[in-house]
Amino acid sequence: MIYAFFVILESNYYTMKKLILFVLTISLMSCSIFKKEPKVESVDINKVYTVVEKQPEYPGGADAMFSYLGKTIKYPQAAKEAGVKGKVYVSFVIERNGSISNIKVLRGIGSGCDEEGIKAVKNMPNWTPGEIRNQTVRVQYVLPINFSLR
Repeated sequence: MIYAFFVILESNYYTMKKLILFVLTISLMSCSIFKKEPKVESVDINKVYTVVEKQPEYPGGADAMFSYLGKTIKYPQAAKEAGVKGKVYVSFVIERNGSISNIKVLRGIGSGCDEEGIKAVKNMPNWTPGEIRNQTVRVQYVLPINFSLR
């Protein structure tokens, strides 16, 4: 009789031990200490971003922008005479209201082509601004303008 009592106690002991370990394991797994919360950075509206969730867009899209550039840019006479061709990379910032600022040539080809690229960008209409988490932000944009003789 005493032997049967210890067997029952012993089997209940291991069952209880397993149950307690199971409950502790589940509790620890669901504990917020072990959860990694994603770090959410605030959006700085004064910062100039290079990577955004929603890119700025020229009114009418890329095709409209290339059409505008084709109509606006006049091949400089000095570049024609010297046979200068290549790409002018113009950098600028699209502001939160869509206007353009901080226009500069990153890499030019000279002979008046750089100035022509700056003039074309300066006269562009306002863009649709870029966004991060549904907030408009300032975005740096680099536009390659191709000059080629035909």
